Amino acid sequence: MREDLDTAVARLDDIGGPNSHCNMPWGWAQAGNTPLKWYKQNTHGGGVRDPLIIHWPAKLEAPGQIRHQFCHAIDLAPTVMDLLNIEPPSVVAGVAQMPVHGISLAPALTDPNAATARTTQYFEMLGHRGIWHRGWKAVTHHESGTPFDEDKWELYHLDADFSECNDLAAAEPKRLKEMVDLWWAEAERNGVLPLDDRGAAMLFRAAMRPGLPTSRRRFVYYPPISHIVADACPSTARGWTMTVELDHPSPDADGALISRGSSNSGFVLYVIQGRVKFDYNCFHQHTLVESENRLAAGRHKIAVKIDKAEKTAARAALLIDGVQVGEGQIANLLRILSSTGMDLGRSLSPINADYQSPFKYPGRILSAVFELPAGPQDREIDAQVRAAMTRQ
Repeated sequence: MREDLDTAVARLDDIGGPNSHCNMPWGWAQAGNTPLKWYKQNTHGGGVRDPLIIHWPAKLEAPGQIRHQFCHAIDLAPTVMDLLNIEPPSVVAGVAQMPVHGISLAPALTDPNAATARTTQYFEMLGHRGIWHRGWKAVTHHESGTPFDEDKWELYHLDADFSECNDLAAAEPKRLKEMVDLWWAEAERNGVLPLDDRGAAMLFRAAMRPGLPTSRRRFVYYPPISHIVADACPSTARGWTMTVELDHPSPDADGALISRGSSNSGFVLYVIQGRVKFDYNCFHQHTLVESENRLAAGRHKIAVKIDKAEKTAARAALLIDGVQVGEGQIANLLRILSSTGMDLGRSLSPINADYQSPFKYPGRILSAVFELPAGPQDREIDAQVRAAMTRQ
């Protein structure tokens, strides 16, 4: 969605507050990684370097010290096993195990001058590649769709140039070739090949399995249930029907029945001041559908039907025990809702200003059922991937 400049300027005071979003444009993300280059998705420093903070008061002395030894995320498990004197099993349930990757960081925890135990580490992400070897790093930024052999490799002496500013590829071609050859060897040894740069959408489709949210049409939940992350939520791109069967304790019982998303985008089905309401929030453009009468105590089935019309519009209908009690028009049914997930019987992130979290429902929710329409998934998957990539 393209942002309207006038609308954005009118909301400048919201920046940093509860009505703002934590994402930022890619350019600012790269600037925020200064002095490292690029950002997540890439294999330059801005994409692979992170701080590691270790807290162990009972064993570590001189708090606040810094270590400069090279380490990688795969070193964490070997470090913990080393400190706990655990030997990883070579066979589990009769299956021979792969060797544990990584090197224990235990020596560096007590000795700031301990030698770096590892000598080599490869990187690969969406065709971008890099390799670290004894304080040097070769790295390339790959353009999707171009031959890998045409990638321009850069060479940095990280021990003296951690931010990868001084490219020594032209000055040390022999070392660069050795590093690139080493990358291919490490890639072969660690199962990185064959390289695939067809983009996240193709990889996303390749990962489709029966039963995943993008292939299922019916979801049934029996509360109480934990927070459901966005990737595991039913799709809402083409409309949906959700039905909540509940035992309502009294006409004064208020709370959220189903809540997904946040104040930026999402929806909530809730009871407030005894009346059932449904709110669809498209980036602060709310569609509110509500009942006129208070909900009587006892068993009820409350349903919301979202029928997609032409283009992005949709019709929302609210039903109680099979009788429609309200309807509204959604101008823009989002292909990708919020990256915040879904809750039943509470609303951890308020969708509107009617209530404050967690807004727990005091009655008993017996079940919640989502039913999705059948239809082509390719455009939806592409949209999911684009949204996911903008969050990287």
